Amino acid sequence: MSLREDLFGRPVATAQVPIVLDRAAHDVAARRVEEAARALAAEQARGSFDLDAERAELAEAEAALAAVPVRVVPLRALPPEAWEELIESHPPSEEQRAKGAIWDPKTFRYALLAASVDTPDGEQPLSEGEWRQLAAARHVTDGELNELFDAAISLNGRAPRVSTGKG
Repeated sequence: MSLREDLFGRPVATAQVPIVLDRAAHDVAARRVEEAARALAAEQARGSFDLDAERAELAEAEAALAAVPVRVVPLRALPPEAWEELIESHPPSEEQRAKGAIWDPKTFRYALLAASVDTPDGEQPLSEGEWRQLAAARHVTDGELNELFDAAISLNGRAPRVSTGKG
């Protein structure tokens, strides 16, 4: 294939970020997995040979954790011009710029999510204001917002590292 065919044939960069829908159930299930894993390790350390009960408990705990509802949030890279326009439309204050910021962190995160989250056909995308409301009402945590934001930054500001081997 030619360079032109290779580059035009590449899909748009995307990412998938899972968001747990029931945080309390997730935390209970995750603790159960940790406890079951510790119990199995403790029995192994004691030299026990009959580990069936511990392995079964760990398998059940892992299955319960896997059953906790999760919504995968799809993200897509913006066209370069849209990325640059988004940055320009959220300039940092002089104080933020002096600290090395290239955008206003108070507004850019929500704008980037509004632009980058890839909603299914027929579904209305979440606006900047809706992302801000979700955060203010604590429907999404700061950690979840940061995970989404980091994935969007990675997609849009990426410089892929390519390993070409030892030759």
